[in-house]
Amino acid sequence: MSKSVHDLVSEFVGGESNAVDLLEPHVRAELEAKYPDGFVAVKTICGVACHRPLNEGEYDRYQAMLFDEKMRSKSNKVVAFGTLIHPKTEVFQNWVKTKPGIIGTCANAALELTGFESDPLTKKYGANVGNGSD
Repeated sequence: MSKSVHDLVSEFVGGESNAVDLLEPHVRAELEAKYPDGFVAVKTICGVACHRPLNEGEYDRYQAMLFDEKMRSKSNKVVAFGTLIHPKTEVFQNWVKTKPGIIGTCANAALELTGFESDPLTKKYGANVGNGSD
């Protein structure tokens, strides 16, 4: 059974979480001090990767990449590497060489921390909703 992003991701915003607990105490303390507004710790098959949220400019760039056919396939990689705060880039690159799927998992986690929801709770409103015409 495969795990969802929600199973693999744990967010640090002043609380405890499983993936964060896997970090060495001094690493966790450094990240908590440097990123008081939060970061996301992702338990991957290679180890724990931590990412900060995207800023507005980075999110705009990500959105532009999604609509550019030549750049779309690189968008998750840009997010995952651009927001990486732990481990060092070289270590993460080696992880990606052996397990490239962690790029999507980590990018999704950083995007969720930024406020992006892939499955938001929404409700359609309007005269033609629910009668088969939507």
